[in-house]
Amino acid sequence: MWHNAFITVHAIGGTLALAAGVAVVGWGKSFGVYFWSLIVMAVTLVGAVATGWPRQPVGTNIVFSALVVLAAFMVGQAVQARSVWRAAPGHSSVRLLDTVGFTLISLFDGFVIVAVLTRGGPVWLAVGAGVLGVVVGRAAMHRATARVPAA
Repeated sequence: MWHNAFITVHAIGGTLALAAGVAVVGWGKSFGVYFWSLIVMAVTLVGAVATGWPRQPVGTNIVFSALVVLAAFMVGQAVQARSVWRAAPGHSSVRLLDTVGFTLISLFDGFVIVAVLTRGGPVWLAVGAGVLGVVVGRAAMHRATARVPAA
């Protein structure tokens, strides 16, 4: 029961963080939704991994543990982005886009990795899909930061 509740709230938080993060990058909107839904996503990920641990294969537990570490780093990036946002609400900067962009790429990768693993795919496919997500995401964020006027 708890496992499913954590997964549901985690998925909702991650989806909201991804959508709101895109709004932050594209239009300078929805930073509060992005920030707090990312926090909810990270906290509930820990609960989901902990409550599902006994039922998962070792390889899956290793990948999920790495995702927990990544989520903690993402929260750190979001905290940095919040300080940039508070200094100039609604205004894009390379620093803001770099920190938010990192979390967007990570959220996308998390969705892809979990989709592969929960459907019985091999760990190597999940990792490969994650690497591809990073490459495509970095290219997209490079384009977004190129639009930001020099300070």
